[in-house]
Amino acid sequence: MKKRKKKKLLEWASNFGYFYGTPLAPVKDSIKKGKNILLTIDVKGAKKVKKLIPDSIHIFLMPPSISDLKKRLKKRGTDKQKDIKKRLSIAAKEIKEAKIYDYTVVNDNINNAVSRLKSIVR
Repeated sequence: MKKRKKKKLLEWASNFGYFYGTPLAPVKDSIKKGKNILLTIDVKGAKKVKKLIPDSIHIFLMPPSISDLKKRLKKRGTDKQKDIKKRLSIAAKEIKEAKIYDYTVVNDNINNAVSRLKSIVR
């Protein structure tokens, strides 16, 4: 919260009762050095980054389906049923936003998804 108030975050959001954010300084330093940066952020964060860094490339990782996502969330066993329901609702909304991304990768098979991500980054 202190970093957010001092504008030391590139982006931040509150999700599922937790605050997440990307520190600004390391991103700026990496860009100055000509390095690529990989951020794992939600749609809200991606919109903020796209606005602040217009030439950034955005990749949307999409589940094969909402039912597959539900199975995955249940299988990992870390979320309560109400949290899974909330995550699925948010995922459905975020999937509708995939069109704002430069690329979409469907995570139906981990090896295929990784291969596609690597080809995009290259």
